[in-house]
Amino acid sequence: MPAYDSCEPQIINALQKDGWRILEKPYVIRGDQHNALADFSMRRGINGRSEQIIVLEVKCFNNPKTDMQELYTAVGQYGFYQEALIREQILFPLYLAVPSDAYKRLSLDANIKSLLKRYAIKLVVIDMEKEEVVQWIT
Repeated sequence: MPAYDSCEPQIINALQKDGWRILEKPYVIRGDQHNALADFSMRRGINGRSEQIIVLEVKCFNNPKTDMQELYTAVGQYGFYQEALIREQILFPLYLAVPSDAYKRLSLDANIKSLLKRYAIKLVVIDMEKEEVVQWIT
């Protein structure tokens, strides 16, 4: 089982308010020899005609003193999950879900902004107090 992230309930509530519903928790990404476990997959209907499915990994960044360690973990997981999805020909987009205060803190660093752009890390930024989606960054 993947580790439980303390902010996961608020992130799930925010996404559910935005029309998303959990499909699988955790979401298993099958590999040749190793399976990866993203936190969950979600589905949302679009205009009653089609649906969108995404895979999410949650990172809370609860302590500014450990931001870099958590960022290293998040980027590594994201990269591994992305590669596994591509190899398995799964076309669902992968998102890293983060609290808005953590995103604001991290985005002050030019190196982090450059890293997120270089590795095309998709983000969903969540206001934890309001439990609302603030921004989708693709």
